[in-house]
Amino acid sequence: LVLEDATGGPHILWHRQLDEFLGGHGGLRHISMLFLSACHSEELAQLFIEHGCQHVLATREKVHDSTARRFAQRFYYEFAASGSNLLNAWQGSVQAFRIDPDETMVTEVEHFTFYGQRGADKATLNSLCGLPDAIPASAEGGIAAASLSGTAASPMTAMQAALVPPGASIGVGLSVRDFAEAACFLDLQLPARPENFVGGAPLLNALARAFQGAKGRRAVAIHGPKGIGKSAFGVEFTHFVTAPGRIFSCSPLLVRVASPDLSAFVSAMEEKVDALSLLLANSSGAAAATGSCSLQQLRNRGAASGYGGSGGGCCLPHMDLSLSRSDSATSSSRSSDALSVASMDVNSSDLLPLQAASRNRIVRSFQQVERINRSAQALVVIDDEVGFVKHSADMRLFLSELLENTRHLHFLILSRE
Repeated sequence: LVLEDATGGPHILWHRQLDEFLGGHGGLRHISMLFLSACHSEELAQLFIEHGCQHVLATREKVHDSTARRFAQRFYYEFAASGSNLLNAWQGSVQAFRIDPDETMVTEVEHFTFYGQRGADKATLNSLCGLPDAIPASAEGGIAAASLSGTAASPMTAMQAALVPPGASIGVGLSVRDFAEAACFLDLQLPARPENFVGGAPLLNALARAFQGAKGRRAVAIHGPKGIGKSAFGVEFTHFVTAPGRIFSCSPLLVRVASPDLSAFVSAMEEKVDALSLLLANSSGAAAATGSCSLQQLRNRGAASGYGGSGGGCCLPHMDLSLSRSDSATSSSRSSDALSVASMDVNSSDLLPLQAASRNRIVRSFQQVERINRSAQALVVIDDEVGFVKHSADMRLFLSELLENTRHLHFLILSRE
C-alpha cells in the first residue's frame, strides 16, 4: 500500500507491515467502505475485509489510469448523487462500461471486484455515514438536529449536507468541516497544469522538503535561462504543494513580474492576498455569524490582532536540481536543463518609498491568512521574467519586510538570473 508522506512522496507499507499494524490497532471495524483504485489490489482488499472493513472495491488485474478515473467517477455518481446502494452502484457502473465505445474500458471494467457484498444492497451513503435516511433542514436554511420520527421539514441527503456552511453540524453531530478544504482548493482557480510535464517528481519532492519543518527555508530562488521551464515548474509545484492536506494547503499566490515596477508588484500582491484571505475566511466559516465578510472587515481584524515573527531570507544552498521535459515541450539543449537553487541577497540600503498604507495592508492580510488557515502555511510564487528581484534592492527589502512580519509565509522565486 503506497501512502503519501508529509512532502507528497511515497510512503510504502508492505502486506506484512499492514497486517501487523491493523492487528495491533483494533482493525478496521469502524470503516464502512474502502475504494482501492489501484492495480492488483485484491490481496489488500481481502486483508481489509479480514480486519473488519465491511465493503471494499478493488481490481484483480492491471488497469489504466483513465479506466480507474472513469470508473470511480461513475461509481461515486451512482452511489452519492443518484442515491443508489453500494451493490447497485457497483453493478450499474460495470454494466454501463460494458457497452462503452472504448475497447480498453470494456475489457478492464471486468477487473473491478466488490468484496464484502453482504448487506451492500442496503448500504447507502447516509447509512455508511451514520445518518438517518432524512436530515431535516431548519427554517433558516441550516441543518437542524436529526429527527428519527420523520416530522422534519425537507429531507437532505449526506451529499447535500456537504454543501452547508463549513463547521455546521448535520444530523447526529457529524461535522462537514472536512469537506471545506477540498472545496476551497477547487475555488482557488489556479492556472492549468502544464502538459507533457514529465520527470519532475524528484525536484518537486526536494523543493517541498526544503520548505518543510521548523528548520525549513522561508525563501527559495530557482534560476535558469529563458525557455528552460521555470514557469511551468512553478505552476506544477503550486498545484502539488497546495492540494488539501499538504504543506501549503489551499494557501497559494502566483504573481508574475513582467516589468521592473515595484508599485505594480505591490498592487498585484495586495489584490491577490486580499482575494485569498476572503476565500479562506468564507470557506472556514469565519463569516458565518454575519453571512458575509468584506475585505475591510478582514483588514480590521488583522489590525486588531497583528503580530510579528522572525524570518530569514535564506535559500537552499549548494543543491543541483534538474528538470526533464518532453521533446515536444522545448527545443532547448539538454546541457542547459539545470535549475540551481541560489541564495537570495536581502541586504540593501536603498529602499524607495512605498506607500506605508499598502505595505501595512498586505502584512495584515497575510497575518489574517495565517490565522484563518492555521493548519497550513502560505506560499507566494513569484515568476520573475525580468530579473527584478536580483537587480532591485527595494524589491528584496520589501519581500524581507513581509518575511519579518509573518510566521508562515514562504517565497518561491523563479528567475532568469
